[in-house]
Amino acid sequence: MYIQATSHALLGIRRASNLMDRSAANIANGEYGVRDIVNVKQASHAVRANAAVIRAADDMTGHLIDILA
Repeated sequence: MYIQATSHALLGIRRASNLMDRSAANIANGEYGVRDIVNVKQASHAVRANAAVIRAADDMTGHLIDILA
């Protein structure tokens, strides 16, 4: 469970980073629309949500180790 949750969360962070990169490049070049601005905010939320999944998986692993110890 831990590895699968972490893998999915890392993939989510990678996708959000790619979205942020594309949108930030468009904004920096002056070739942007509302969608690019929304994408930046969406990517930020996605990174935070996926980081929370990684923290939760880490906590669960810690609890499991405590139980088994």
